[in-house]
Amino acid sequence: MFDDPEFIKFVHEFFDDIKGIQKGIQDESIQKQFPNHIRLSVNKVESGEALARLVYDSEGHVFHADDSLSQEAKEIAASIFDYLSDLGDISDDVSFSDKVGFHRELDGMLKELLGLGAICYTGLRSAKMVGANWVNQTAIPFKVGYLTVVPKDKTLSEMMVPRHFS
Repeated sequence: MFDDPEFIKFVHEFFDDIKGIQKGIQDESIQKQFPNHIRLSVNKVESGEALARLVYDSEGHVFHADDSLSQEAKEIAASIFDYLSDLGDISDDVSFSDKVGFHRELDGMLKELLGLGAICYTGLRSAKMVGANWVNQTAIPFKVGYLTVVPKDKTLSEMMVPRHFS
């Protein structure tokens, strides 16, 4: 019976169904716990170019440093946040060769963070924005880039972000 491929397929499907039900229950529980937030997939940042891509690809940015980081790591994170803010403001007006230099500088900052026991994760969210007082209530597309700096022993695959913008 255990050598029958159909039986084995049935057992695998049975366990996959159980995993799916458990995930659905977890998702529902999280949604009840955080009704004003949504889950956003995030990726570990591996390079200065990937970090810069966050501000190149988004119109708005949200930066966060975990409270448990050392003061020195928080200061480097703040420098990265400032750098990215400025880069987002000028990115359309600088040359590609200048951008390569910016990426190299961000690489150095990332290495400093790693040396201080911290890593970065980024996520990008597409949304539509409508102003409450706009005469024309047509929604405009808006991309928000999220960057969080956490201790390197913390592994993230997603984070909770506010459902609505203010």
